[in-house]
Amino acid sequence: MDPAWAEPYLNLALRYGNLGQARESRRWAAETYRRSRNLENRGRLFVDGIHFGAIYDIDAAVDAWSALRNLDPSGGNSAFNMGGIYLFD
Repeated sequence: MDPAWAEPYLNLALRYGNLGQARESRRWAAETYRRSRNLENRGRLFVDGIHFGAIYDIDAAVDAWSALRNLDPSGGNSAFNMGGIYLFD
């Protein structure tokens, strides 16, 4: 497996987050963030939103989700995830 590949770590962050295991979600979100610099812009913004949301940097997470929404207005994930930040903040 390519050591720079971020997707498996992103999946772990999302799964642990969905299970309510915030500590593990933060751990894997941080690992994903470290590996995401080579991703295309859309993927990197998605990872940024997940990472910053997981570490409760709300302003940075909203910036990432807003940038992703501007890049892909028809994509529902950015609006949904940004809403989650406000809902659970």
